[in-house]
Amino acid sequence: MRYESVRLFPKFEDVYNVSLPKYQTEYVSQCDDINKDFFDENDDSFKIVCQKIGVFTKYLTENNYLNDKNGACKYLNYVINKGIIEFKNSDYENKEFYDKLINEFYEKIFNLSAFCTESIQYLDKNKFENMGKLYKLYSSFHKYINKDPQIKDYEDGSVDESDFDTDISQNSVFIAFSIILVVSVTLFILYKFTPFGSFTRLKIHQNKKKFEKIQDRIHKIFRIHKHHLEDSNNNRFNMPYHPKQNYQLK
Repeated sequence: MRYESVRLFPKFEDVYNVSLPKYQTEYVSQCDDINKDFFDENDDSFKIVCQKIGVFTKYLTENNYLNDKNGACKYLNYVINKGIIEFKNSDYENKEFYDKLINEFYEKIFNLSAFCTESIQYLDKNKFENMGKLYKLYSSFHKYINKDPQIKDYEDGSVDESDFDTDISQNSVFIAFSIILVVSVTLFILYKFTPFGSFTRLKIHQNKKKFEKIQDRIHKIFRIHKHHLEDSNNNRFNMPYHPKQNYQLK
């Protein structure tokens, strides 16, 4: 599975996390039925998720020209899987449950699979956790970028020339931090989700073995040298002993 679309997830957070007045009157009866059919009828927590999903789906249909439609659909699918895991309170084994819930959405609200053709699918434990890790990284970076008013104004096209008269050292720190963060995220993606990671791990393992062999050879040479040195010292001082004899002069 490819994870490039995860970088777009932070862009759709505001669309999904709408304020209460914007969703509390939407899809009330439909989500009541879904909540009762699939979850504890005394707990309407998933009803809120259901209503937000309905509002997000409405946003997609009203913005059919959306350039990032694939990213929006992937985000919606992630949200649905996340909601099932949180409210069903089970350890990711929810394939059958997921399919039934999507069919229920189709009957009562909207055919998600028809609009998001290839994106609405069950995420197993590995896929869901990988997407979650990447989502957190991109979300943190997105929030950090938006904290700087200059960058936000620049993206909006409303930067005045006088706004550029800023402290150079602050800009340098920001640029350096941004580069480090981007490089870290890129390396993490390459190492975790591409063949580069497998290649790197293989090379590390091979080099580790070579290093261990070199160490063994060095230790062996050292032991041989030490043994020869000891033998040499023994031969040097191991002189034959001759008892004192009296010699008569003739």
